[in-house]
Amino acid sequence: MIRKQDTVDENLPMISPFDLGSLFADFMRFLASILLISAIVAVAVIVPNLQAPKRYTATSSIIIDPRPYNELTNDSVVSGLPTDTAQVDTEVEVLKSSSIAEAVINSLRLYDDPEFAGQYAGTAAQNANSQLLKERVVNRVLAGLLVKRVGLTRVIDINYNSLSAEKSARIANEWARLYIEQQLDAKLVATNNAKLLVSQNESKLRDQAFAAKETLENFKLSNQLRSPDGIRMIEQDISLYSQQVAQLSSEAAEAKSRWEVAKATSGRSMANGSDALDSSVIQSLKTRRAEAASDLASLATRYGPKHPKYMEASQKVIVIDKNINAETNRIVNDLYGQYIVKRDKLASMQSALANAQSTLAHNNQYASQLNNLQTQANSAQTLYETYLDKSKEIAAREGGIKADARIVSNAAVPSRPSSPIKSLVILLGIMCGIFAGLVYFIIRKLFDVGINSANDVEQKLGIQYLGSIYDLRSTLKLMSKFKGTPRDYIIQNPLSTFAEGFRSLRATILYSKAGESVKTVAITSAFPKEGKTTTSICMATVAALSGQSVLVVDCDIRRQSLSSTVASRPQAGLLEYLNNDASLDEIIQHDKTGVDYILMSEGSATARDIFGSEGMKKAIEVLKGRYDLIIFDTAPLLPVSDSRPLTKLADATILLSRWRKTPKRATSAAANIIEDSNANLAGLVLTQVNYRQSSYYGHKEGSYYKSDEYLRYLKN
Repeated sequence: MIRKQDTVDENLPMISPFDLGSLFADFMRFLASILLISAIVAVAVIVPNLQAPKRYTATSSIIIDPRPYNELTNDSVVSGLPTDTAQVDTEVEVLKSSSIAEAVINSLRLYDDPEFAGQYAGTAAQNANSQLLKERVVNRVLAGLLVKRVGLTRVIDINYNSLSAEKSARIANEWARLYIEQQLDAKLVATNNAKLLVSQNESKLRDQAFAAKETLENFKLSNQLRSPDGIRMIEQDISLYSQQVAQLSSEAAEAKSRWEVAKATSGRSMANGSDALDSSVIQSLKTRRAEAASDLASLATRYGPKHPKYMEASQKVIVIDKNINAETNRIVNDLYGQYIVKRDKLASMQSALANAQSTLAHNNQYASQLNNLQTQANSAQTLYETYLDKSKEIAAREGGIKADARIVSNAAVPSRPSSPIKSLVILLGIMCGIFAGLVYFIIRKLFDVGINSANDVEQKLGIQYLGSIYDLRSTLKLMSKFKGTPRDYIIQNPLSTFAEGFRSLRATILYSKAGESVKTVAITSAFPKEGKTTTSICMATVAALSGQSVLVVDCDIRRQSLSSTVASRPQAGLLEYLNNDASLDEIIQHDKTGVDYILMSEGSATARDIFGSEGMKKAIEVLKGRYDLIIFDTAPLLPVSDSRPLTKLADATILLSRWRKTPKRATSAAANIIEDSNANLAGLVLTQVNYRQSSYYGHKEGSYYKSDEYLRYLKN
């Protein structure tokens, strides 16, 4: 037979997620155990919780307040808390701290409370110094605390759970109060530390500032230095002086040039040089002289040089020339005066520039030292003023320090217990029971490595499913007193469900090879105790009852189960025949049911490969001529290799697998061995199937055998 799949995954899935029918069948099979475990777990959860002491939970709420309390400066001595998510979460953790827990314990005297101090209650005051007792009480107090943030708001709920309603409210309120009190204490300590630091350094810094300033002034006086502002003014003066010197130099040069031109012109004749003097008076005199000169020339022509009119006109010209010379001298003297003024101004400005430059050079000589002293003085003064401002700020804030949190609502005494809540406990118990049942089902399914149904055989192993052999005890009625062997039961009840399984198997085998008759059948398995001998005997009995001549051969040299089951040990058996120590007729034993057997003699054993020998092949050929059906009861395939030659010699090989016990991997390995031996694997048979449980594992034939139609058929 060709397997439906050439290879089988070694990691065969125990649960197929798509085989819902199989899962449901498995669930129904384990239903009783699942319900039992679920009930036990549910009871184990519900009963202790319902019997637990009543506990009460009270809740007080605080808010992280972001409002600024310091309005004096931006940089406060003790800054308020930021209100980002991380900081609010940090305050939640602070509320869970043991320091607040110890403060609450001391405030409410919880060392004397039996709920927290246990056997030391009443004597805790004397044992308060015991660190172990402190830690125990603190841990018990913290165990009842639940601090959580309300959503993404700045509100924090402080929940406390206790055996007493009044106590839970008292502790929750005290917890909120002491948390805020600790915040105030921390701010007061920080403020006092800052105040002490400022007061210690204020006078010292004032003296340092005054000393630095005095050093600076002495240095400036001793070296006749200007301040940086004075130096900047000198630099501005130098710039201004330089501009004025340049301007005065130009003006003096111009005045000198005009004076020299006028001076040079005054020595020339009136007719040639007086034009250089740009004067309206001279220009008027020149005009009059020109007219007088013209008249004089006319008179000279008319009257001659001796004529009185000529003499009068000549005198007029002389007077005009004198006036021109007088005006010219006056202008030259005036230009000279202007030149002298410009020159003196220039000299004065040059002197002022030289003095300013000298002063600047002197200051620059000591500039580095002056700058260092000025910087030191400024730094000392700034630091002193900072501490002075801080001192004023601390004094102003000291009376107005507030916590960064405030109580929104105090805890009220709860009117009913928070636990146990009956409905929730029952629901929790039911859910735990269901979960435990599902876990049990999954574990059972994971460890269910055996083959359960025809679906497992054909889909997961890829082997032809031939049928199932029921466990005889599971097919009997509960009050049945049958004590015989399976063969005896088939003889007594040939139409029973148990016998029908072998009858169906025989029919399937006889027609397993299309067009060929099957006369030799090898029955094998992966492991021992999988029902090979019982199957061989019962199938042979059913065939004999059907009128066939049947022979069963014990081929298990090691266990020899067939020889120990059907009859007493013969003197000569199969090994003797193959060793030519006995004839074939001498080793065949006849049974009252019509089944013949070839068994192993007492103590027979060999290490030779007798089943692959020529003698075994000849014996099979001879026996095929005598019998309609020959069945080989072989050894298991995985522990030993004796059966491999027989599977090749047989017309068909039946592989048995114990229902739900033999692992799929082992069965698949046995099937591979058969195919590797070039044998005809007819298929697989599930043995020792529980008749009552088979329908839960997908056995349709099991359901059919239980049906009313089948039972009526048997009665008719």
